[in-house]
Amino acid sequence: MLHFSPSSCLAGQSLKKGWFVTWQPTLTADREATNGGRWVVPFGGGVGRIMKLGFQPVSLTAQFYGNAVHPPGASPWGMRLQIAFLFPKLSKEMEQMMLEKKLDQLQQEQPKKN
Repeated sequence: MLHFSPSSCLAGQSLKKGWFVTWQPTLTADREATNGGRWVVPFGGGVGRIMKLGFQPVSLTAQFYGNAVHPPGASPWGMRLQIAFLFPKLSKEMEQMMLEKKLDQLQQEQPKKN
């Protein structure tokens, strides 16, 4: 039986060229722990970037947190590395534009015959 109560919040700020800064700590409390080891309180943040791998949009994020409060014997820090595959809904115009762009690329890649 788990006796942990996680709580998290999210904040971020967009930067140029798909970069962003983020803050997503997860506070946890062990309800059955003694007074000295009940809470884990992280402090820190991270950076990420939204980009394309081929034609697939992805969000890459790296975050580092120092645990300002943690149980005895637990790690004083934590790190989160994340990749999220994004599947945006495209309008008909955007879909047509992407198909035309891909067709142009394919035509340019074909060897020219004399």
